[in-house]
Amino acid sequence: MADHPLDALERELLQAAQRQITATAAATAARPRPRRRRTLGLGVVVASLVAAGAAWAATSLTSTGSPVPYRHGTPQPGRDLGTPVPGTVRLLTTTVPDPAGGPAWGLRTFATSRGYTCLQVGRVIDGRIGVLGADHVFHELRPGVVVDPNQCIADDGGGHAFLAVHLGQLSASADLLHCTIAHGCPKGDDGRTVDFGLLGPRAKAITYRDGKAIHTVPTLGPDAAYLVVQRHRAGHRLATPRGVLASDDYLVSLTPNSRVVARVDYGADGTCRVQPGSTPRGGCPDPPAFVPIPQPRVGDVRTTVHARLAGREIQVRFRARQAVKGSASAYNIMIYPPRTCAPQGAIGDAVEADLAAGAVVIKTMKLPCHRPGTYRVIVSYRTRAPHPQPGGVSGLKYPGTTVGHARVTIGA
Repeated sequence: MADHPLDALERELLQAAQRQITATAAATAARPRPRRRRTLGLGVVVASLVAAGAAWAATSLTSTGSPVPYRHGTPQPGRDLGTPVPGTVRLLTTTVPDPAGGPAWGLRTFATSRGYTCLQVGRVIDGRIGVLGADHVFHELRPGVVVDPNQCIADDGGGHAFLAVHLGQLSASADLLHCTIAHGCPKGDDGRTVDFGLLGPRAKAITYRDGKAIHTVPTLGPDAAYLVVQRHRAGHRLATPRGVLASDDYLVSLTPNSRVVARVDYGADGTCRVQPGSTPRGGCPDPPAFVPIPQPRVGDVRTTVHARLAGREIQVRFRARQAVKGSASAYNIMIYPPRTCAPQGAIGDAVEADLAAGAVVIKTMKLPCHRPGTYRVIVSYRTRAPHPQPGGVSGLKYPGTTVGHARVTIGA
């Protein structure tokens, strides 16, 4: 039986991690060692043995349990978020230390077949990212597993991802579902504040606050990722555009929006000093290199819509002039009943799976009611707003651009 594509991706990632570990070990072995006085040599050897022993204990005393499951079934190539694209799985860092010790934290990103970029964050053991359960059982987070859809973002019009996540109080286990994935938190879990994201291809470095200290670090990978892990910090209140205060315990936006990230440096494109606020675009709302998602014109989507009664259902048929490819678009079908159906309102359905331009769409929908009168059918082409928002497959512009109308009349 052939491997599932996700199994092949996982094997590819593990092989890459092993090659990196081997290369690092070879480089370390080849590096010339400075001569030291003999009295210091024993101390260095003992310290090395102690460090090696601690590292060994951190991994060997953590048993491996079942991997983190898919929350909504195995991903499908042409639906929802899609599947990971081979060659796009990147393990950006595995060395961010935990404030209380133990396995380091890591960050991984992958692109999907439907135009999303997703982030995975967790504890790292033997080059694998995962979560720690009760008694420090390790549960691997495999490529393609999306625990929180807010950690996926539709790519912008230029094919790049911009996303910033602030988790004000995450379990030290890295379990985003409050220790339900791994059936319990490790003992003594006092929580972490974790910030991570993608800043786009022009970002060079971030400056972040750690208590009273200020640190500046370079970004990671082609889309300028970052990962900051601290002991749990007290939450703050942020003012919304309407003046209502909101908590910053969980913030997801297009650009950094928490009080942890103070500044983003874009090299020749300047600097953004992050001004937190409860807006989906974040504290740097116009990042360099961001390309708005193109919007269709009315004439590009208009077509004839046919509708007919089929028993207690209405069959809607039209030829799609625009493709549904990836996360940026969908067709929406609404049926508005006559007044005789009151209080029953309109019903709707969507065509969100991949669809080629020129394809014939046939959709059968139940009647809102089965009473005499005229039922109006409206088809629209929905696209993402120019500035996408986090949240997986949600957030398409509604109601979109009208494709066409049809009517079905039921006699008395």
